[in-house]
Amino acid sequence: MPWRDGLGKGGLGKLRGNPPPEVRNDPPFLATTGARILMLGNPIFAMAVKAIYDSLKHLHDGRALADRPDREECLQQQRDSMP
Repeated sequence: MPWRDGLGKGGLGKLRGNPPPEVRNDPPFLATTGARILMLGNPIFAMAVKAIYDSLKHLHDGRALADRPDREECLQQQRDSMP
């Protein structure tokens, strides 16, 4: 496994980002190697950033926001989530 290659040599230190589940769910391995995970990431935040990026790129490319193919689906989700 690439994530495990060389991890035990003198202690790893810190893993940045989102290591695969077989690494982050192995406390004995992490303890043995001295590894610490700084941040697992936030998939919801990543999805929001991608949605914003895609919308702004759509506008930058000279297209209207109303022409986004997923616009109606997004509007319906907003309506459905309102109390």
